[in-house]
Amino acid sequence: MNPFSLFQSSARRKQIIASPTFRRRVIFALVLGLLLRLGGGFLMGSQDMEWWKVWAKDFHDNGLIGCYGPPDAEIVERLSAGQSLQRIYKETGRIVHSTDYVVGATRVDFPVVQPPIFHYLLWVVSKAYSVISPTLENTRVFNFFINIPMLLASILLAWLFFRGLVSLGQDPQEARLSAVGFWLFPLMILNSPIQGYFDMVLALGCFATFLALAKRNLVAACMLCTLTFLSKPQGVLIVPLVLAIGFLDFRPLQNLKAWAAAAGLGGLVASPYFLSGYGLSFINAVLHPTQHAGSLSVQSLNFWWLLNYRVAFRQLRARKLDFFEALSGNNMIAMRIYTLEDLEHALKMKFGIFPYLIFPVLAIAVIFFAISMYRSEAKSIFFAATMYLYAYVIFALGVHTNHYFLMLPLLLISASLYPEIRRWACAVSLVFLSQDLFFYGFGRDFSSATWYATQYGWSFLTLIPALCSVGFFFWGLKLLIQKWKTLRQVSVQQ
Repeated sequence: MNPFSLFQSSARRKQIIASPTFRRRVIFALVLGLLLRLGGGFLMGSQDMEWWKVWAKDFHDNGLIGCYGPPDAEIVERLSAGQSLQRIYKETGRIVHSTDYVVGATRVDFPVVQPPIFHYLLWVVSKAYSVISPTLENTRVFNFFINIPMLLASILLAWLFFRGLVSLGQDPQEARLSAVGFWLFPLMILNSPIQGYFDMVLALGCFATFLALAKRNLVAACMLCTLTFLSKPQGVLIVPLVLAIGFLDFRPLQNLKAWAAAAGLGGLVASPYFLSGYGLSFINAVLHPTQHAGSLSVQSLNFWWLLNYRVAFRQLRARKLDFFEALSGNNMIAMRIYTLEDLEHALKMKFGIFPYLIFPVLAIAVIFFAISMYRSEAKSIFFAATMYLYAYVIFALGVHTNHYFLMLPLLLISASLYPEIRRWACAVSLVFLSQDLFFYGFGRDFSSATWYATQYGWSFLTLIPALCSVGFFFWGLKLLIQKWKTLRQVSVQQ
C-alpha cells in the first residue's frame, strides 16, 4: 500500500478502492506498519530518549510528587523574602543527575520541565520495565518500553483518523485508504518510534481536540485541549484557536460549561501535586519551559534559520576566515544558536519587537479565516488549524525542529478532506521529512546528515529546504484564502 495514498487523485483512489484485493492490502499495510513500529521501538532514538530514561528511573526510585522541586512551604518562604519566581526556579528547579546511571549522552544533568501527563506516562513505563529489570538497566528493551506510549498513541490516532473521516461524511472505503496512508506515512514512523519522541502523544490530543470542534462539541474540545497542553508545553499553542472558536461561535453558557469541565479535568490531573503540598513547585516549573525565546532558531528550518547565516558569516569573518574555511570542519555554522541581539549587531540595525509580532499577527489573521470558514463548514477547522500551527513553525522565534509535528496529522487529514490541497500537502510533508532526516536521521543507530555537515561543511544545503518551508507556507495561505472565499460565496448564496 502506497504510504502517500493520501495524495492520490480522486480517479486513482477510486481505482485502488475498487480493486478486489483492497481489503487484503489494507490488512497487509496495517500489519506492516505495526511491525515497523515494534521493531523501531528497540532503536536508540535521539539523545532526548536518554532524558526520558533518566527521568523514568528517577520517578521510579523517588516517586513523582517531588519531581518539580521543593514543597510549597519553601516556595512561600522565598516569596516572603522578596525573591522572584525566576530566581526561585533557577535555585530550586529540579535537575536529575545521572552520575550513577550510565546514559548514552554527553550531558549528566537533566532538568525536569515537562507537564504532568508526560511524567505519568514515564512513571507507568518505568514500573512496567522494572518487572523485567528491577534496576531499570539502560538497554534497548528499556527503549522499547519508553516507546510503548507512542505506539499506543499511534494506534489510537490512526483509528481516530479513520473514524473522524467517516463521521465527517467521507466514504468508509476512502477513509480506510486515508487511514492506511497515515499509518504508513514515513514521517510518522520516523518521529515515533525510530527517533523516540513523545510528539505522537501530543499530536493525538491536538487531533482529537479539533475533531471534537469539527463535530461542534465544545465541551469535549476544551477538555481535550487541556489534556493536550498538560502532555507537552507546545500543546498550549492550540488554546487561542479553541478559545476564539468557542467565544465567537458558541453561546456564553456553552463556553462557561466547556471551560468549567476543562478546568475540573486539569485540576484532577494536577491534584496529586497540590494535595501533597508541591503545587507551587509544579506551577513554577510549568511557567518556565526551557525554550530559547529570543533565538533566531533552534535547529529549525524556519524563516529565522536563514538569518542565522548572516550572523555566523559576520562572526567568522571577524576571525579572518574566508568563505570556504567558514564551511569546513569545526567552523560549521548551521547548528549554532544566535539571538536577535546578534542579528541586530550583524546588520547594524534595530528590530525592536517586530520579530516577536510576526507569528501573532499571522495567527490572528488565520483565526479570522478559521472562524469565518467554521461557520460555513465545520470540517474546515483542520485546514485552518494546520495553517495556524504552520505559521508558528515558520515564523516564531526559538522553534525546535520537531515542533512541526503538531501540525502534521492536521495537514494529512486536511489533504484527505480537500483534494485541491493534496499537492501542497505532499510538498510540505516531503520538506519536513528531509528536514527531520537531516537533523536526526534514524536516531543514534544511523548517523544523520548533520554529522557529515559538521565534518565537511555541508550545512549551507539546509538553506534550500528552509526557503522551501517559507515558500510553502505562503502557498498554503493562498489556498486557505481561496477556500475561505469559496465557502463565503456558498454561505451568501444560501
